[in-house]
Amino acid sequence: MGGLVSIRTEQYSVRPFKGLTDVSQILKPVRLAVKGNDHQPGAVVLPEEELVESQLTVRIPVSADSVLAAIESTGIPEVDCKLVVVANANGLRASTVIAQMPVDAFTDEVVIDRSTMPLVLQNKSGFKLTVAIVLLTQLQPVPMRPHLAGTWLAKETWSLSPERDVSAFNPSPLTDEIRESLRLPEGTLNFVEVSESVIHAENLDDEIAVYLDEAALNTLLANPDDPVARQMQADLAATTLSVVAAEMIRGIQRETKREAVSAQDLAEFPVAAGLFNELASRLGRGLNQTIDVAQKPDRLRAEIQSAFDVRKLTDAALREG
Repeated sequence: MGGLVSIRTEQYSVRPFKGLTDVSQILKPVRLAVKGNDHQPGAVVLPEEELVESQLTVRIPVSADSVLAAIESTGIPEVDCKLVVVANANGLRASTVIAQMPVDAFTDEVVIDRSTMPLVLQNKSGFKLTVAIVLLTQLQPVPMRPHLAGTWLAKETWSLSPERDVSAFNPSPLTDEIRESLRLPEGTLNFVEVSESVIHAENLDDEIAVYLDEAALNTLLANPDDPVARQMQADLAATTLSVVAAEMIRGIQRETKREAVSAQDLAEFPVAAGLFNELASRLGRGLNQTIDVAQKPDRLRAEIQSAFDVRKLTDAALREG
């Protein structure tokens, strides 16, 4: 496919270039087909087996004429641009160019051959797929026109990540020493500590510490099927998820410098995408609805309690007691 020059991935809040609004929107119709099911650009959460094995096809239902017209509006010669499909592995400094095509003669489907770069395309932590129009040639600087080789003129990205059990957080014993180090009151039963870097985590377990009173944890581990233990596990999971989701929302707000967070924002944060997609499934809500609820942790905790049947588990624990 030939060499591809380095591609700039910097994000700019201001792009004072002529015609870029038209060209930046031209790839909006693209879709990623996974086992025949189309996905819009954004987060795509899959079972691990599908993530590493299922057939992937990038569909580009855009005419070459419309792409050429959009590029022409920028003043950039079409011969200096290519339409590319690239992949970047989550958690690894590994990437691959899957396709590189002229903007006046590109195929409307790109079937991804995973065997060409299994380190990226069969990465169990997931990967990002990007379809883009890229300026490949360094141009003479002209006012109001991009000129740096490797500049994205338009791009759409899917962030593919594995499903995980969102309730599977293993608590550590909350000892008197840990209470003191965390400046917690003596009678604290549980506590959830979340790193501010959680949205960039490769593994949530590395960024989250869940503590449960040492005596209570020992009792839970000794009798995990006891009604009281089951109630405690479900309630702790609801607390943990609401705290983690709220911190992820704050982290995305810091990164994007915007108060509003939408499903589209999750494409850049695969771990957050995985958690929110699973939460949405558990709650029976749409992804954007789940994100809105997560901005009110107490409300999210109440909804998770309902989804996990905490009330019924509490009733059973009280009856047993």
